[in-house]
Amino acid sequence: MCISMKKMVISWISNRIRTVEQRISSKCEEIPDLPYDDGAKTLFLYTKGTEGNPPEELKKLLRYMEHSSAENADTQDLRELHEMVTEVKCDRKVGLTYMKAYELEQRLLRQGEKIGLERGEEKKLLGQVIAKVNKGMGVPEIADALEEDEQTIDRLVQIVNRHAPEYDSEKILEEALKEK
Repeated sequence: MCISMKKMVISWISNRIRTVEQRISSKCEEIPDLPYDDGAKTLFLYTKGTEGNPPEELKKLLRYMEHSSAENADTQDLRELHEMVTEVKCDRKVGLTYMKAYELEQRLLRQGEKIGLERGEEKKLLGQVIAKVNKGMGVPEIADALEEDEQTIDRLVQIVNRHAPEYDSEKILEEALKEK
C-alpha cells in the first residue's frame, strides 16, 4: 500500500511540476497562515525535470538513479553507490524479499479483483431477484427465469423479503454476502 501511495504522489507531482527538485514542508491544514516549522522537510527529485538549476553532482546522481550502470557512476561517491547497488542486486535474500513483496502485492490485487467481481455478480443477481419479487414471481419461476438453482434463489428471496418494501440494495447485498 505504501509503495502504491508513493507512486501516486510521484506521478501527481511529475505530471504537474517540471523542475528537477521540489522541497515540501509541513503546515497546519486547518490554519494555513499559522507559522509551523517542525524541521521536517521532504525533497522530491524528478529525474526527467527540465527546469531549475540543480548542482552538477545532483544531475549526475539523478542520471545514475535513472540508469544504474557503471558508465553513469562517474564520481567517487557514485562508484561507491554503484558497488552497493550491485551488491544488493546480487544478494539473493534481497531479491527474494523483493519478489515476495511483489508477489504478495499481486496476489492481493488479484484477490481484490476476484472479490469485486463476485460482489458485482451477486449485486446484479440481487437486482434481478428484487425485480422478479416485485412482479409477484415465486422462487421456482425466478430460478427458472434467471437459470439459477432454487436453493440459491430461495435464500436471496428470503433476504429480499426481510428488506421489503425499501429494498436497500446495499443492505441486502451485505446480508447476502454474510450468509453466503
